[in-house]
Amino acid sequence: MVWLEQLYTDIPLRRVATPEDLAAAEYLAQRFRESRHTTSMVEFEYSYNRSMLTVDGDLVDSESFAKAPAGNAEGRLIPSGLGYPEQFSDGIEGSIALIKRGELFFYEKVNYAQYVGAVGVVIYNNKDGAINGHANKALLPVVGITQRDGKLLLLKDSPMAQIQVEEIQGKSYNVVAHVPGKEDCGGRVIIGAHYDTPADLEESTRNDNASGLGVLLALSERLAMSPPECGVDLVGFGAQSTPACVFCGGSAYLEVQPDPLMMVNLDALGVGERLVIEGSPGLLARVGPLANKLGIDHELRELDDWGRSEDSVFRKAGVPAMHVGANDDTALSPAINSELLDWATELAYEMAQENW
Repeated sequence: MVWLEQLYTDIPLRRVATPEDLAAAEYLAQRFRESRHTTSMVEFEYSYNRSMLTVDGDLVDSESFAKAPAGNAEGRLIPSGLGYPEQFSDGIEGSIALIKRGELFFYEKVNYAQYVGAVGVVIYNNKDGAINGHANKALLPVVGITQRDGKLLLLKDSPMAQIQVEEIQGKSYNVVAHVPGKEDCGGRVIIGAHYDTPADLEESTRNDNASGLGVLLALSERLAMSPPECGVDLVGFGAQSTPACVFCGGSAYLEVQPDPLMMVNLDALGVGERLVIEGSPGLLARVGPLANKLGIDHELRELDDWGRSEDSVFRKAGVPAMHVGANDDTALSPAINSELLDWATELAYEMAQENW
């Protein structure tokens, strides 16, 4: 808990590409070095979209979508339901479609709009908060707005709207502690946690993801005293939490180290009463008995190729990967259950001692 509280107190907000983001990476590297691990800060570049939406000359807060095309669009803003083809009006050609989130994938909404002649899309949320997502097959400029702003725009009579989506180049770091193993297993075990924060709300960052980093640093100390069976890389992933960059830290790591044995991702695991361990059936069959032996209160959930964090990138690359979280996804809760952190540390440590 001491590292979690120190990080949360000193650098509570760690948005990607900010000085605080770099400070968090340097903090993590220093803690790894204090455990006498060979440590590197591996810089990588990534691209993301920055958006701007104006309606009748007034700026409306908007979010970009990862992997969506850059570009500009201008036209009348036309309500278009959920974005099904039959919900577009006759006046949609040359206009911007205002579409509610739900039922269809983001890219499907955009491409249906493109098919009927729209030049851009604004998607408003179907619940409180901003939209975070990706639209990698979208064919038009698209931005997301809150449910509140969407409902306000629905009250206007075909206002003029302008969309700007600009591709920006950024850089971040993966902080890697290299822990030698007792033997050569033909690859390395990866245990990681992202260090950037997904929101500007300080109360959310203790769980997401100072909790995962606290476990990672506790594990760093334990492995310094008791070397693992196979070599382990402890990784603080950068650039995970920007909605316009889909787990860029994990992708950057695999470009440098393409053949790990397996991966454990520690993410938002501090709120709730039990750990939630997600992964492929084969991996869960091995991890479940280990958690039982350790007396950890947990549940197992199968995951397909996609996921919520860096583990999904590894899984898509064919690497056995699991996500360790907790049963309460209320990231806004500042209260941390220290028992969950102890359990996650013990589980990750024992997995590092396995011969994979």
